[in-house]
Amino acid sequence: MKKLKSLLQSNVFYAFLIILISFYSFIFTKVIKYQSNYHENTTKIEGKIISFSIDGDKLSLLLKNKEKIKVAYTIKTKEEKEKLQNKLKIGLTLEVAGKKGETIPLTIPNTFDYKKYLYNNQIYFTFHGDIITIKEEKIALLDQLKNSFMNRIKELENNPYLSAFILGDKASIDEEEFDAITSNGISHLFALSGMHISLIYLILDKLLKKRKRKKTIIYFILILYLILTGISVSFLRALVFMFLLDLNKIGQWNLSKIKILLLTAALLIFKNPFYIYQIGFWLTFIVTFSLLICHQQIRSSNPFFSLFKISLVTFSFSLPLSIFMNYEVNITSILNNVLFVPLISILIFPLALL
Repeated sequence: MKKLKSLLQSNVFYAFLIILISFYSFIFTKVIKYQSNYHENTTKIEGKIISFSIDGDKLSLLLKNKEKIKVAYTIKTKEEKEKLQNKLKIGLTLEVAGKKGETIPLTIPNTFDYKKYLYNNQIYFTFHGDIITIKEEKIALLDQLKNSFMNRIKELENNPYLSAFILGDKASIDEEEFDAITSNGISHLFALSGMHISLIYLILDKLLKKRKRKKTIIYFILILYLILTGISVSFLRALVFMFLLDLNKIGQWNLSKIKILLLTAALLIFKNPFYIYQIGFWLTFIVTFSLLICHQQIRSSNPFFSLFKISLVTFSFSLPLSIFMNYEVNITSILNNVLFVPLISILIFPLALL
């Protein structure tokens, strides 16, 4: 145990770790080339539904069998649309007849490369469906629980926003509304992140304060919630970081939060080296790093002024990435976050959970 503590406290270890994860991600994402297990002439696929969405007459499915497959299907009639809306559930096994889809490579420089996006999400095969058949209706327990969440949300008013806050699914929010949210610099509030997990942790900590094995129960619930919400990288980062903070305290490792953040990044990259190409991965670590490195400057006896400094620091550190992503930046997002962060974290998110 003493050797582990000494190793974790060594600056040389973290320098080696940075080199190791850089080499690891390069080898497993650039040197090794991945390709689909399906044949080019495949006319029928089968898989379990991971996610789905219906937009007008367009059905988009993400199936999992040998690998993840992105399926596009055109709904033919109003009756078929109603049937699909009623029948489709996460965890159902479908059989889809059709043909391999064509993903057009990037033709205009510095625009969204959909083919690269799919590859970085380990999707190597797209499919255009002509006929969809439910092959098996048996659904795993966790998928049943997620479907229950989704069905409950659909019954309520403002369900697109509830779906975003609770499940991290922003697909149902009107495109124009979400563009307005993004342009105002508050889209991060609609992604499951450290803010959400900290609130849930605090609520559970208060509710279970007299229980034995309180931490075990809290982490079990948080891991369950992580799985139900699709294991987003920002949520995973927050959970692993929080767990390592607790281990640091229990094991008396005396590690700085910066070192714990580096350990968190390394664990996530070892889990999935393709995280290195996700904007969400960089944003969650840049924002957390900025708050850790500037925590002394952020402190203030005035809560409003403290919140303003937090917003200014996170805006400044994430500015290069924001410009890279959007080619524009909204300066008023600093003030927008001062208003919306407490509104959503203290009021809207807890009420959404209730």
